[in-house]
Order: sequence, then structure tokens, then C-alpha cells
Amino acid sequence: EEFGARVLVGKFEQDKVEYRGYAKISNVEFLRAGQEGWTDRFDARYSLAFIEHGDSYDADDQNRESYVKKCAFNFNYNAAIGLFATNNVLVEDNVVYRTLEYGLRDEGVGNRWIHNMISWTIF
Repeated sequence: EEFGARVLVGKFEQDKVEYRGYAKISNVEFLRAGQEGWTDRFDARYSLAFIEHGDSYDADDQNRESYVKKCAFNFNYNAAIGLFATNNVLVEDNVVYRTLEYGLRDEGVGNRWIHNMISWTIF
């Protein structure tokens, strides 16, 4: 098994208050990220995972927009990006090299995948 860093974006509730995270990620390299063997949607150990994030709003004045732009995902120990119960996120101009099982995984609605390149996925 191989283990690296991972970034999670989502929501949680504490003391009956809901906290929701948003992420604007651009020009970042994820190197040796993710954790091998974990692909369940409730605990996806991808390099970058949006889990039950809900809706993203483009150019929102309340700063509720999430996107992943112009990033590099190199030598991943799982999939590079996963979107689970996450909607309307822009994923654009990213390069993914060497993933396990999936390059990118989308289980949301209205997410936009534009000009992304995936090279060498190991099953």
C-alpha cells in the first residue's frame, strides 16, 4: 500500500451548525498524493476529493464558488480528483499523470470538465 497527502473539501455539522467548505485551487502541483486502496464515496482517499460539498455558485458574491484550474497531479496513489454529491464545480486545464483505478471520478450534477489531460492510469 502507498500513502500520500490528500485534500478534502466538504461539509460537516457540529452543535447543530452546518459548516461548508469551498475551494478555489489553481496552479498547484499534487505530487505523490492520495492513498491506495480506498475508493468508497464516503471516504475517497483521492489526491483531491469534494465529498458532499453540495452546490458551487459561479462568481458568487458570498464566495461560495469552488474550482480546480491549471493544476498538475503527478504519481498519484489513487485517483486525482473525485466529486461526490458535489455540483457545478469547474475542473479545467489540469494534467493528471499516473493514477490508480480512476483518473477523475464524477458522481455529481452539472460539473464541468474542460481541457483536462490524463496519462497512464493503472488498473
